[in-house]
Amino acid sequence: MSKVVESIEYKGYIINVKEDEFSQNPNEWADENWFLVGFHRDFTVEREGFGVDVCRALVSKDEYKAADESIKERVRKIKKQYHFFGLEAYIHSGVVLALSHEGNFPDRKWDVSQLGCVFIAKKEDKTRKKARQSAASLIEAWNDYLGGNVYGYEIESKDGEQIDSCWDFYGDYRDNGMLNEAKKVVDDHLEAIRKQVENKKYKDAKIQNEMLENNKTTLLKCVSMNPIHYRAIKLTDAISRYSDYLKSCEIGKGKSFEDWLLTEI
Repeated sequence: MSKVVESIEYKGYIINVKEDEFSQNPNEWADENWFLVGFHRDFTVEREGFGVDVCRALVSKDEYKAADESIKERVRKIKKQYHFFGLEAYIHSGVVLALSHEGNFPDRKWDVSQLGCVFIAKKEDKTRKKARQSAASLIEAWNDYLGGNVYGYEIESKDGEQIDSCWDFYGDYRDNGMLNEAKKVVDDHLEAIRKQVENKKYKDAKIQNEMLENNKTTLLKCVSMNPIHYRAIKLTDAISRYSDYLKSCEIGKGKSFEDWLLTEI
């Protein structure tokens, strides 16, 4: 069961923030426009056509010169389709990723490895500046995944009924929009309840008005038949007395309003 990180009361409901124990790593998103590959015993992410030899030839002129023609052809094709950036990782009791030579890591000499590349499709981001921003966002999502910084929420009423849940929110749950989404779910739920209540009130009022009109017609009929006897009877009083009469009867039994007027009044 996922651990509850925080419980937040909102408009009579409880938003339980939980660690997402079954979050997808970004490679499982199967996005062909936005992905990375890495080749290290502690961090391996592979993708067909983007092998280690291709990545080395992409980031190193010497590696490209030494590569065979099939690798060079693959590199030329990738360069036409993708912006690419070197990938490094700080590997010390865990893995933290960064674009090559950009990680603010404490010991670059021993614990930092250059291990792959990040690829952003040119049809997705036309400029390299924009592609770099996308690459940084992808690395941030990966670091959230690797660091267990992925969350979800479950919304419950105070009596424990689950209203909704949603998962796969990467990053600090206070800043990634998750709480705003959860609160909107509560707001929408309350609005739906309000509309149901209003609809019920409208239907009940409509039924009541129809009953009053029908009973009024019945009373007027009785007045026309015996004006001296029925003229002084108020409709609301008659309906109230008739309601009391029905309560005294067995369920499903009792005279109609007209029969009751004619025989009991």
